[in-house]
Amino acid sequence: MLQKYLRQQREIILKKWFDLTVSAYEPEMIRFIQRVKNPFANPVRHSISSGLEKIYDGIVKNMQIDSCLEGLEEIIKVRAVQSFKPSHALSFLYALKDIVREGLKKGDDIPTEELNRFDKYMDQIMGMAFDIYCDCREKIFDIRVAETVSRSRRAFGLLERRKEENR
Repeated sequence: MLQKYLRQQREIILKKWFDLTVSAYEPEMIRFIQRVKNPFANPVRHSISSGLEKIYDGIVKNMQIDSCLEGLEEIIKVRAVQSFKPSHALSFLYALKDIVREGLKKGDDIPTEELNRFDKYMDQIMGMAFDIYCDCREKIFDIRVAETVSRSRRAFGLLERRKEENR
């Protein structure tokens, strides 16, 4: 029954979820994300929209964690680069739980075991999302360290050349 509800409410839920996910940004960025729909001019919007759809469809399709991986990576890579704190970067996943629960208050009678299964599944996705976020932040850190080392080597190389020229 929950899967049927999620299929029927797909567009409504995705719109609410997108709006809540985007609300994490500064007001100027929110206006840009909502206004500019071209994926090349606004890759953040594209990543969020595409990622949310992939996650949602994975949930509706079969509730298997792997089916959401690509969508999670699309969104989380963007948020990791933007230096969101982990709780802030991943809050969009909690928002889906709230949106679904809010929609169900309107009279849909979903068995408790299905809701519990959905909650457990979302908690597993959250754990996987946290791992992805940590991996992304670690890669960013490694890139920064490598860049710092490279700059230092170049600077020391220039110093050495100048020393030799002054001899």
